[in-house]
Amino acid sequence: MPLPYRHVIDRARRLPGRERAHALRALAWLIAASLAVRIVPFATLRRAIARIPASRSPRALLTPAECGTAIRRAGRPWPGARCLPQAIAGYCLLRRAGLTGTVTVGARKQEQQLDAHAWLEYDGAIITGADVVDRYVPLVAAEHPKP
Repeated sequence: MPLPYRHVIDRARRLPGRERAHALRALAWLIAASLAVRIVPFATLRRAIARIPASRSPRALLTPAECGTAIRRAGRPWPGARCLPQAIAGYCLLRRAGLTGTVTVGARKQEQQLDAHAWLEYDGAIITGADVVDRYVPLVAAEHPKP
């Protein structure tokens, strides 16, 4: 019987060690964020992630571009990887690297329905959720001072 997600595991094994480690950390944060957005009020979650300390390990250091890549890779096998958990997970990865981004939630009206989208920005660059961000009006931006 074939292993589910075998192709994902094979692709992950072929990644260089640093990229694989970033993707695994991103997957852990993505799973945690996916669960947290379902059970924790956003205001509480926002306060909690703002207190995440920078890591002392040099392995936790990553650039904003590496963060975006790691979140995209981690989101492929995780079905709960919607835009808000991705933005939060990316934010957490950046915090651990000693960087602070901004999680923004925007909305648009689409055929009598309100549609929302979340994205992560760092220093003016969009790290996650960039593909459709121009279609949304920002409503809430969770920005925190640099640690």
